[in-house]
Amino acid sequence: MVKRAVSWTKSLPSQDFSSSQHVIMESHFAFAFPDTLLHHGDGSLVITNTSLEDAGTYFCKAMMWDKGEARGNGTSLTVYVPPSQPTVFLQLVTQPEEEWTLVCRTGGFYPSPAKLTWHSNGPLFPASPPQEECEVKDGLPQVSSFLVLSPPPKTLESITFTCSVEHPSLSKPLQTNYTYYFPKKSFQFIEYLNIVKVFLVCAVTLTFFMKAIMEGCKEEEEESVFRGEVQHFCIHHGKKTSSSAYIAGKEFSIP
Repeated sequence: MVKRAVSWTKSLPSQDFSSSQHVIMESHFAFAFPDTLLHHGDGSLVITNTSLEDAGTYFCKAMMWDKGEARGNGTSLTVYVPPSQPTVFLQLVTQPEEEWTLVCRTGGFYPSPAKLTWHSNGPLFPASPPQEECEVKDGLPQVSSFLVLSPPPKTLESITFTCSVEHPSLSKPLQTNYTYYFPKKSFQFIEYLNIVKVFLVCAVTLTFFMKAIMEGCKEEEEESVFRGEVQHFCIHHGKKTSSSAYIAGKEFSIP
């Protein structure tokens, strides 16, 4: 019965067998069958708690006592690290009428790249093409997408944006929603305040106008009273005259 001694070597993803190194059976490496000297059985390599360092091409070697060494074609192991749940936030703007920017950010994935896309539940108003920037944090990439938007229609009360992240490690995209509520109430308050101001101005103007009319009527009434008193005075003294009379600095024509 032929005996075989089984061993494994590993090369980096970008290297071939010539640069491969022997896999030490310790830590999270082990044989499916614990004995390396096999008459027959399973010489598979079992890797537990897989990490990024385990990525590469693995070659199985079997030393057969009667035939020499045999080597497999190699098995490639690709390790995927899924991206984090995307976070979406609004960059601070000084004036509501200026352009405003939404930012979607994710990171910690392997390998690159991760694809970020934007969606909206409302009418699409003018937006510039999303811009992306990538940086490395803790040895893994981090990507951000910037969506620059022009001022939305004034009739719009709110709008929801969705940022989706796609990566080979994911069976379906990760999504995060961001709903922006436009400060319509504050605008309404200002409008109501302006209306109140208009009413106050109108009320003050009307008050002055009515006061002027009442003062004019009062003066006419006083003149009528003075005229009656002068006429009564002349009749009472038997001197009815049609000449003018002066009372309290005012001239009246007495019929």
